Amino acid sequence: MILNSPDIYQKLLQAIGNAQKFLINKNCDDQQLFADLLTNLLDLSQSSYGFIGKVLYNSEKKPYFRCFVLKNNFSSEQNKKSLPFDLSLKKNNSLIEYCVESAKNVIINNFSEPKQTIGLPEPTILNNFLGIPFISKGKVIGMFGIGNKKENYTQQIIDFLEPLTLTCTTIFETINHIEQNHQADLLKQDLLKKEQLLNQSLEHKKKRLTQSLQIMIDLKNRNAEIKNQLSSMIDSTSDIMFSLDKNYCLTIFNKTFNELASTSAKSPKIGSDVRDFIPKSIFTQTTRIYEQVLTEKKVVYDISKIIGKKNFNYWEVMYNPIFNKFNEIEGVAIHGRNIMERILAEQRLKENEQRLREAQLSAKMGSWEYIFEQKKVLLSTEIYEIFGIPENYGDRIKDFIPFLDKESLQTLTKTTSNLKQNGQSWDLEMKLFTPKGEEKFVRFTGKGIYKNNVLLKAIGMMQDITERKQEEEEKASLLENLLQKNNDLAKFANLTAHNLRRPLANILGLIELWQLTSTPEDFKAKIPDFVNTCAKELDKVFHQMIDILTKKHLESIE
Repeated sequence: MILNSPDIYQKLLQAIGNAQKFLINKNCDDQQLFADLLTNLLDLSQSSYGFIGKVLYNSEKKPYFRCFVLKNNFSSEQNKKSLPFDLSLKKNNSLIEYCVESAKNVIINNFSEPKQTIGLPEPTILNNFLGIPFISKGKVIGMFGIGNKKENYTQQIIDFLEPLTLTCTTIFETINHIEQNHQADLLKQDLLKKEQLLNQSLEHKKKRLTQSLQIMIDLKNRNAEIKNQLSSMIDSTSDIMFSLDKNYCLTIFNKTFNELASTSAKSPKIGSDVRDFIPKSIFTQTTRIYEQVLTEKKVVYDISKIIGKKNFNYWEVMYNPIFNKFNEIEGVAIHGRNIMERILAEQRLKENEQRLREAQLSAKMGSWEYIFEQKKVLLSTEIYEIFGIPENYGDRIKDFIPFLDKESLQTLTKTTSNLKQNGQSWDLEMKLFTPKGEEKFVRFTGKGIYKNNVLLKAIGMMQDITERKQEEEEKASLLENLLQKNNDLAKFANLTAHNLRRPLANILGLIELWQLTSTPEDFKAKIPDFVNTCAKELDKVFHQMIDILTKKHLESIE
């Protein structure tokens, strides 16, 4: 076997690449993946016998070996054995057991006794054998074995196959991770079921607590000590608990009911008509529910608003029918709980949600979330409004790609790649086009959410900054025009200053010569003509200035 041949290394790289591509595909068949790996191993090592398997543990935490794929080019027995299948690691002289327990490579280039092949997935006559374990975190998670090579197995072959061995180790680690996640999901589902059962149990206990009022009726003639203990237990709660007979008369009530019902004029007593203590604001509703329980003989839940002198409270009330030993209804047990704090908390939550909604609408800003495993996009209402599309438009990345221009799409693709590689957050400005062809600019921010170094999802905000971009463009345009006008004005000032100064200087000079007595008379006689010439030149300069100013004025109007 020539290990320094470029072709053999090309085959090795191709085998590694194919295995990685196969694993990346979520719909891949593990059996086919292992079959391809073993075929490449046999081809690269020029062996005719081989297998790949995984180390598993039973309920007693004892290891056993599961063979996923087996090939023997000189035997047809492999076709008679269904794959995968399990092997015990308790056989003496088992090559697999030795490789797993020692976590070392096994090389045997001659077998002194045939029994040394015991424990292989398919006992066969082997001339030589090479076993390499897959080690992850110091623990053997699988191995492959190959044999019947024309030449001896050497450390050089092990070194040559090391990249493919590492690839196999990574594949097994990934498969274990996927299986662990699946087991975690099953455990989570089991916990959810247990939680539901627990909630049902708690609800049942709640009903039994209310039904304890019925028990109190049966216990009223019993031992006084038992009655006092039971009354103390019920009086310790802040909930209202009392029971009535068919005529609305109190048969029993707890301390909380007594405190709320008592007034300066009267206090509730056993046998009192409860309607004398019910607030008028809920009298009709309470009576209706009471009659419904007596008629339909079933539990009824209700939420009542009780208005006091200075405030009001919301109560969650359960009306439970009371039956005697003949299964005849003889009254109603009532259990009330003050839920004012819960109602207020719900109201505050709704108010905060509304404020957030209004703030996002005002800022033209919305939130988004992308779940990588589901390949699903979750968008707030504001982002759909930015895109100008209905909320049921879609929840996949591909649904929104047509709205981005080419440059923005390239930027987004690069950003996503960076997020997966190094977890960088981002703050981008991108351009998009709505279905109506409207051009918009958005600020797109986001970051990744990780768990155990695994990227689960990305979250962020999107804001419509079209108005800001337009204002920036208008400001830039105005600044450019202003600079141009300043340059034109400077040029105009330089031009006019030069053209005006010369004729004026000539006129002033001629006037000074006129005033001098030493100036010859014949020259003085020519000075008016010179002044006239300078004046005409000055007049021409003024007309040029007016023409330039008029032209600039018209350009600014246009």
